[in-house]
Amino acid sequence: MKWAFLLFLWASQGHAALVTPSVDSAWIASASSAAQAITTAFTTGSGSNRVMFVLPGSTTTLGHGGYNQVSSVSFNGQAFTFVSLTYAVSGSLYIGTEVWRLINPPASTTANVIVNYSIATGDQNGYVVGQYKDVDQTTPIGTVAKVAVTASPATVSFSSTYSSAALVCGVDWYAGNTSGVGGSAITFDAGLTKRAEVFFATSGNDQAVGNRASTQASVSNTWGTPGAFSGAGQIVFEVVPVQPLAADSLLSPYMNPCQQRSNFVTPKVVCP
Repeated sequence: MKWAFLLFLWASQGHAALVTPSVDSAWIASASSAAQAITTAFTTGSGSNRVMFVLPGSTTTLGHGGYNQVSSVSFNGQAFTFVSLTYAVSGSLYIGTEVWRLINPPASTTANVIVNYSIATGDQNGYVVGQYKDVDQTTPIGTVAKVAVTASPATVSFSSTYSSAALVCGVDWYAGNTSGVGGSAITFDAGLTKRAEVFFATSGNDQAVGNRASTQASVSNTWGTPGAFSGAGQIVFEVVPVQPLAADSLLSPYMNPCQQRSNFVTPKVVCP
């Protein structure tokens, strides 16, 4: 009965709280016109239960063989897992954004992020890279919400597995003739923190990819595109609910006294 009671206390303690995910490294951005492979040095953080994200975007003309999807992503020789892709057609361009993730990258390590695109003749390619800590290592993200809209702000609903302590990461890529307006063609909603951004301006058509994150406090949430989008064009974005680390993933104070008898004294416990 005593051991059963200890198990009850452990279960209650383990599921009582969640650890909020948070940013564990400085986000970076990298881009190159018409480059099939882009390599950028990135330094990971040292927090526990790390998950690293690479969020690529691309614009490709229709005559180049389809949307220029990323074929592989790696860091320090470790391959990322593909999560999601959203793309649309705007005029003569394919426009899209993707999500790739790597569970438990090496801590405090500077190495190259290598992103390989599938089409060598892509027009503008770029990505943002960042890392979070205190993320569930089994199911690091919830269901990704996707939106593609022509020259207009939009919102999307999404859900987290948990009712609180979930960090939400949004990434977007847009293209449109903004007549040299530049980066000011897109703005950020209040309450969101921009982490990194790349920007192109080619022949009057501006393309950019941005990333931002904010904490959310309920199961049902909405995420909006930036509040202003200048000029005609297309914007696509994805919302990634980063799942918090459950407390039972941490070391519990209620340990099996038979397995841990060399570490602490437990009188009146008979071990086989």
